[in-house]
Amino acid sequence: MFSRTSLLFLIVILVNTYAEKLRIKNGFEAENGRYPYQVYLRHKNALNNIEDGFYCGGSIIHPRFVLTAGHCVNAEEASSVEIVAGSNKLGGIDAVYYQAELFIMHENFTDIENVNYADIALIRLTRDMIFNDRIQPVKLATVDYPYRNGLALTLSGWGRQGIPDRTHLNAIRMRIDDFDRCRRLIADVFLSDSRSPPRMDRSTMCLRPLNVVTGGTCTGDSGGPYVDDAGYQVGVVSWAAGCGEYAIYGISEVATYVPYYAHWIVNKVLSFN
Repeated sequence: MFSRTSLLFLIVILVNTYAEKLRIKNGFEAENGRYPYQVYLRHKNALNNIEDGFYCGGSIIHPRFVLTAGHCVNAEEASSVEIVAGSNKLGGIDAVYYQAELFIMHENFTDIENVNYADIALIRLTRDMIFNDRIQPVKLATVDYPYRNGLALTLSGWGRQGIPDRTHLNAIRMRIDDFDRCRRLIADVFLSDSRSPPRMDRSTMCLRPLNVVTGGTCTGDSGGPYVDDAGYQVGVVSWAAGCGEYAIYGISEVATYVPYYAHWIVNKVLSFN
């Protein structure tokens, strides 16, 4: 366990970083065409041309639907957001742009002091995606998918490792962390500052880097997918402390656990398709 001073220091980091939309750090550059299910959300009228208005990640689950985090869309208007597929480079010449038509938030979504719960949403597009070798849906883990400590997953997104920001797709290998240990440690951090611990249950998943001491999500890439080696999406990027550097202290990042919401996803796609 940590001393009170150490815990208070971590609280400052937690408070300052949970508010940000996360982005990968210490990843590796993905080959062109790798992770064809990966998309990004962009603000249509953004002035940041280098990053093409990018602000969140997502995954293709259906020709008309994208899966992302609830906090990526709860303060947005669908008419101002586009989904970009088919390119590993932000604003790449092979990118295909799709207009968002409707945001479908989970009914239990909450954002308490910038820590989210039921952090999952669907985006319905105005037209079907045309699948090819660069645009493909990901398979979704079902309700009977076991929560296995140590299971390796791949997280992909557009990583920030300094200035200027990267515009090419990055990925990092992660592993599922022991949930009870993770929840206790995060609760200790919050309680040390007389704050209520965040709500964490089996709808959430804890992760740490697989092959490096530090690394993971950082500012900018919330909503992105955690996918297992069989190609099933198991998680959605939700919130974390810092930019993966606190994994060395045992602090995990927290994702929305897709199997828990599998029925919700299917029912919403059927209802809104």
